[in-house]
Amino acid sequence: MRASPLISVVLPTFNRVATMREALASLQAQDYPRFEILVVDNNSSDDTAASVQAACAADSRVRYLHEPEPGVCPARNLGCREAQGELVALADDDEVAPPQWLSLLAAAQADTGASGVGGPYTPLWDVTPPRWLVASRCLQETLSFMDFGCERCPAEWLLGGNALYTRGALASVNYFGLRAGRIGSTSLKGASDIEIGRRLCRAGHALYFEPSAAVYHHVPAGRMRLSYILRRAFWAGYNDVAIGREWQVGSKVARATKRGWDAMALGLVILPGVLWGRLMVHLGYLQPQNE
Repeated sequence: MRASPLISVVLPTFNRVATMREALASLQAQDYPRFEILVVDNNSSDDTAASVQAACAADSRVRYLHEPEPGVCPARNLGCREAQGELVALADDDEVAPPQWLSLLAAAQADTGASGVGGPYTPLWDVTPPRWLVASRCLQETLSFMDFGCERCPAEWLLGGNALYTRGALASVNYFGLRAGRIGSTSLKGASDIEIGRRLCRAGHALYFEPSAAVYHHVPAGRMRLSYILRRAFWAGYNDVAIGREWQVGSKVARATKRGWDAMALGLVILPGVLWGRLMVHLGYLQPQNE
């Protein structure tokens, strides 16, 4: 019987020592038999380094890496290149993984033979959310709580903080595009999860969505404001231009008219984001990352 493959969990972090500790503890508690955790400190100025190094001293499965170049993509790329596992799982520093998370992803990858599998986010509200947000699945999707269905199915891309890839597949597309990822904790530019999914699919790799492999993702109070959600929608349009998929906006708007007022409102905000992105391309300030 084939032994369980080693999984390298890459956890980038930037100035979120409190939630990072919670995320790291949840990863250390995984029931999967063989894994390592690579915490990539993206030049944090808080107590991240000391906290992770203390974890390393107590648990040989934890490794500390430092990436001075700002951005989630450089941090993930360092972790992927330093990974010793045949499989690489990606986590975020503001999420909590149930103990069976890695086991569910590994089982889905083994069953499908896919180059990548991923699951959904479940909201972990830091304060009581407003009723209008709880009632609107569309607005929650803007916060990355995507609904790809309740059955395992092929996917065009996977959520950045809940995905497992074969290390060979990531290497074959030269990992994450540096211009596609977010930089800092407040920037809304970047769609590296969608961008790498598109490149993997174009290269012939299969991706699957596994609904049972959910993680809990913190939603702070500031992200429960309508103004923040509308900003997310605007930059989603811009990001579509940045990664060369703005042609899908027409179909998005058409679907929005069938989903209700919330989807239509978001569509009206996404479109200016697309136009802003196209203007930046025309002026030479933005070069779409199509490859």
